[in-house]
Amino acid sequence: MCIRDSIKGRSENKGLIVLVRDESMLEEYFLVDKNILNKYSQIQKPLTIILKTRKDFPQIVSAGTENVAVRISSNPFVKELFNHIDQPVTSTSANISGSGNLVEIEDICEYFFNKVDLIVDSGNIPHSSGSAIVDLTKNPPIIIREGDLSTSEIKEFLSG
Repeated sequence: MCIRDSIKGRSENKGLIVLVRDESMLEEYFLVDKNILNKYSQIQKPLTIILKTRKDFPQIVSAGTENVAVRISSNPFVKELFNHIDQPVTSTSANISGSGNLVEIEDICEYFFNKVDLIVDSGNIPHSSGSAIVDLTKNPPIIIREGDLSTSEIKEFLSG
């Protein structure tokens, strides 16, 4: 499988990231190859994949396309949240575009004070390079961003 790599220089409209509970919810809301679906749960590092949707999402989520960035979160709070709701939720990063990640809860609260409706304090965020992002709506898939997963690990995931 040939994989295009365009980590640098992307500047297109971006929607929001959608979190789903598990592979079952992922398959319910998105068109995903069975091979990718089976391998996704084995990834031990954060991976966001861009997929075509099976259901309509608001334009702000999809950036006006039929594609959405989606991830199964390993965060304990998010896992508990999915015990109470049965639909995807939108997510964002606790950082500002072009700036480093905010990982200390005090810094997050200070920066976002009066900028958001709610901050859930589940403690400090583990240090991370973030989620890798791969666009699976393209053939070949496009690696948009490395994160805790390197390009070689992403390529192995896609071809293995």
